Amino acid sequence: MGIEEAVNERMEEAGTIHLMDNKVVGPLILQAEQKGRRDGKVNLLLELLTEKSGVLPGWALDRVHAASAAELQTWAKRVLQSMALEDTLR
Repeated sequence: MGIEEAVNERMEEAGTIHLMDNKVVGPLILQAEQKGRRDGKVNLLLELLTEKSGVLPGWALDRVHAASAAELQTWAKRVLQSMALEDTLR
């Protein structure tokens, strides 16, 4: 028996729950996933902006870190067309 089968067997014996179905743990997992996706978008946008504009001023860093998911999406598309940092983050 391989390790995966052994773990699955032990979990069944212990009567484990599906974490996503748990009313306490499930929402926490979803929240963590959303935060991770948002953090990834922030990091990627900052990399793109830095590559295009050089060292970013404080106001730009603050604006990106405070942005909503929708703003991050818009700016990520706009960075390809904008000539100036101010135009990208408007």
